Amino acid sequence: MFYREFTKAMDLEHVYTPLGLAHSHFLVLGVLFVLVFGLINLKFNNEGSKLFKYGLIGYIVGASGTGIMLVVRGIFDVLLQAKKISEVSGDAAWSGISGIFHIILGISIVMIFISWLKNKNEN
Repeated sequence: MFYREFTKAMDLEHVYTPLGLAHSHFLVLGVLFVLVFGLINLKFNNEGSKLFKYGLIGYIVGASGTGIMLVVRGIFDVLLQAKKISEVSGDAAWSGISGIFHIILGISIVMIFISWLKNKNEN
């Protein structure tokens, strides 16, 4: 709803911005993947694994941070296209922060897979 109303207020209703992708990214990364990870973890009977627990926490932090940075970049992109601001300061810093969250996301996925492999080899 925010995306629709914000772009309407800036007269950019049918213009591509990263802000329009935030909702679908949150749904897929935040809900679908966590459900899949949980179901696979139940299949492997891996509930007590500390590696999985820390991997899942890291995944949630990484996915949340990545999504938040997508929203921030989208808001400033809408403001730039609407000519409400002339330049975005700190653009490289935002990319760096987003990159850090992507790294956390990737490391966490690897941790989850390793916990499954370790559990499979123990059984």
